[in-house]
Amino acid sequence: MSTQAWLVFAQQALNDGKWACAEGSLRRILLQAPESPEFLDLLGYALLMQGAAAAAEQVLRRAIDAGGSQFWTPHKLGDALRAQQRWTDAAAAYEQALAWGSDSDLTVRNLLHVLAAKGGESVFLRLEAFAASMTRPLPWQEPTAWQRGAIATTLTLGRADLAAWLCAQGCAESAIRRLAYGEALAQLNLDAALALLNQAAAGPSLQEPPHPQEQALHQRIRMLLHGCDPCP
Repeated sequence: MSTQAWLVFAQQALNDGKWACAEGSLRRILLQAPESPEFLDLLGYALLMQGAAAAAEQVLRRAIDAGGSQFWTPHKLGDALRAQQRWTDAAAAYEQALAWGSDSDLTVRNLLHVLAAKGGESVFLRLEAFAASMTRPLPWQEPTAWQRGAIATTLTLGRADLAAWLCAQGCAESAIRRLAYGEALAQLNLDAALALLNQAAAGPSLQEPPHPQEQALHQRIRMLLHGCDPCP
């Protein structure tokens, strides 16, 4: 078979999720073009999808060294390093993808995941850097890639502290808000819960209107804290 025929076969295998078949086809192609960044990138992906993270890492590094400049290559490298729980190296790879122009919220989400896995304040420092790069107020009605990635990370990890940070930045997505005030209620911090529910009652700036149960909770907490005073 010609290289073009093997390429067609490889692309079909990739589309069908037949990763081992794709790997075999791509290895045949690379016999003719061993330093092709494009084919090395595809081979790295096929290996990654088979769970061969260390082998994928080697191939994806070769793709970058061979002159690859597509941001998905360091993104995939980050995925391979993340699978090996090499959090610092994975974060560096995702940062490289962002530097190469990644506009995908997946890159941000995966970066924040590995920073959260590292522990400490690194995830908050990176979020602060993302926020500092933008004009205030942040555009929550039409969120950017980093905002979407931050929301996805927070919900996937169930991190109430990240939810509280997002709410403080103006995010009023209901799932984020519930996570934040749910933690405040669990800690019996009614003032913090009320502040978050006040945000929910703010009106037209919200992505989603408050749920009736949320409105009822808002009223109950106000009564507990302020008696009959209608003001929060």
